[in-house]
Amino acid sequence: MGVEGIFIRNISLGSLASEEGTLRVGDCVWEINNEDVSEESPAAIVKRLKDINGCFEIKVKRTSGT
Repeated sequence: MGVEGIFIRNISLGSLASEEGTLRVGDCVWEINNEDVSEESPAAIVKRLKDINGCFEIKVKRTSGT
């Protein structure tokens, strides 16, 4: 498909991601719960994230400039 995941565009103030502090705007979601999502469409990745109940782990790719 040639898609490269989805990029974090914003992090809401007060959200868990904001409080935890690891994610950065510009990060690219690469894995969710150790499953490669790099070739999935943005809509499919968002659906995966919305369908998760409880804790989850995501891995991101980050360019050195962000």
